[in-house]
Amino acid sequence: VEHIGQDNWGRFSEDARGWLIEAEHNWHEWRFTKRGKEFAHTDWSQIALQFTKAIEHELVSRYGEACKKYGHDSYAGMPVTLGSVINFLGKAANGDAQHQETLEKIGRQVPDGKLVDRLHGLNRTFRNPAAHPGPFPLETLEGLRKELFQDRLLREIADKLL
Repeated sequence: VEHIGQDNWGRFSEDARGWLIEAEHNWHEWRFTKRGKEFAHTDWSQIALQFTKAIEHELVSRYGEACKKYGHDSYAGMPVTLGSVINFLGKAANGDAQHQETLEKIGRQVPDGKLVDRLHGLNRTFRNPAAHPGPFPLETLEGLRKELFQDRLLREIADKLL
C-alpha cells in the first residue's frame, strides 16, 4: 500500500490485491529469510507472474469487452490478454477515433502514449519472459519491482487506468 497510496490501492480488486500481497511476501521470503535460502532460486518467474497477473486481471476486466469489439482477442474465441489491452490502448493513444470513442463509451480516458509505452515494456520485458520457458533471474525480478514501485508504474496504472 505504501508504494501506491491508499486511494489507488482501493482501485484494485480483492483478487488483484491478494496477488500483489502474495508476490511481495514471496519475494521477501525468498530473498531475505533463512527459510528462503534453503534452496537456490534460479528462476524468479513465479513472483513476476503474480505481480503481472494482478495488472493483467485489472486491465482485462476493465477493457476486455472493448478489445473484443475491435478484434483484439488475437484468436477468435480466445480470451483477451494483457497484450491485447495494451494494443487497444495504444491505438487510442495514437489517435484512432474508433478506439477513442469506445473508451469514451465505457467511461474511460484515452491514456497517455508514454504510459502505453511503459505497459508495452512491462509486457515485453517482464510478463512474457516470466510466462515462457527460459531463465528469469533475480536481477530481472528486481527490475520489475523497480518499475512497479520505485518508478511508480503501479501507481500510474491505478491512477490513470483503473
